[in-house]
Amino acid sequence: MLFLNVVAVVAIATGASAAAIIPRLERLAQFRVFGATMCNYDNLGVSVAVEGDASFGTCTSLKGDDVHSIFATTIHDDCHLFLFADEKCTIAKVEVEEEECLSTAGSFKAWSIDCDPF
Repeated sequence: MLFLNVVAVVAIATGASAAAIIPRLERLAQFRVFGATMCNYDNLGVSVAVEGDASFGTCTSLKGDDVHSIFATTIHDDCHLFLFADEKCTIAKVEVEEEECLSTAGSFKAWSIDCDPF
């Protein structure tokens, strides 16, 4: 019985120490999207780009939402966030600046992020 208790304690301690060394993924960008211009109403939610989510430059759809403005709360210093007017990231590429509202008379359909190695 004592042997089983020792094995259980060792297993728990080993798992706990392994969990302590798992690195956290870096948050690359966080932004809020709106269905109206000027980032002031019709909040459609928050999107977050996290290291490892997708390859840099990957086109990510805004999932059909009718997005007319975006407010980037966080953009990593080594990254550039871009919005596009189409879901293939080929039309009307616009860079988003941190802590600024970006509006369009049309709508944003997708985004991508490019980062320098860090």
